[in-house]
Amino acid sequence: MKKVSFFPCIRLLSLTSLGLCSVLLSCLPAFAAQTEWLLVQKHEARITLTVRLSEKAFRAEMQPHGCVILARHPDWKVHCFRPKEKVEWIGQIKDFSSMVMTNPYAVPKQVERFRLPSSFENGQQFGFKTRIYNTKTSSIVVADEIKVEPEICEVYSRLVSTPFFEAIPLYYEYFARGHAISAKSKENWINTGIANDIRQGKIVKLTTLSCKRVPYSAQDFQLPKGFERKVDLLDVSYSPGEREQIGDFIDSVGFESRLDDRSRKTEKRPEHR
Repeated sequence: MKKVSFFPCIRLLSLTSLGLCSVLLSCLPAFAAQTEWLLVQKHEARITLTVRLSEKAFRAEMQPHGCVILARHPDWKVHCFRPKEKVEWIGQIKDFSSMVMTNPYAVPKQVERFRLPSSFENGQQFGFKTRIYNTKTSSIVVADEIKVEPEICEVYSRLVSTPFFEAIPLYYEYFARGHAISAKSKENWINTGIANDIRQGKIVKLTTLSCKRVPYSAQDFQLPKGFERKVDLLDVSYSPGEREQIGDFIDSVGFESRLDDRSRKTEKRPEHR
């Protein structure tokens, strides 16, 4: 009786198994191989940002406001939500900005694109290599190892109100000239003088309190489920109590502004003889 060798069959099965494993690995989501970063930053507006970054996802918790900003691959829609009240706003990147989050009369603007200079200084912060860019009007520090998609950089720049460059800053300062913010719409009855920025000199907009690499977790970038959808971003960026205070302030400013405008018209009105 002729002996049958099973070694070719075993070898064939092994090769088939390896091929199947390769296919399965190639089908795994890109998130699995990513690096996650955890940053705690302080903004000039007295806001503490707890930022989680991966190559294709962004999440920032804002304190003391209590709202969360999240955007991720592939659609890059911005989700602003409040876990406590279970409300959520969803919009395109171009419709999102910190000004829209805080000002009921603001409209989203195109971000100011800024090309980082070719020359820079080498540094080190939190145990990571950094690049320090100094220009005539600003100073920027970025970490070499934090690599993210351009969409994340744009969402971030819109959130912290910095120029849009393809890096996440650990530190940002600029020189303020003390110019006034021009009014976009003249039909607003609110006196636009309250929006004047009269600060001059060096302004530290952003500093980083801590920065570290952490194990990647897809759970950190999960979208909220079952939250009530809101059309107005202000209904999510502020708590109900904060929104009530803003409403009272707007009503007060509007009333006073209308009185001011009325008095001016009265003074300029010619006398009839």
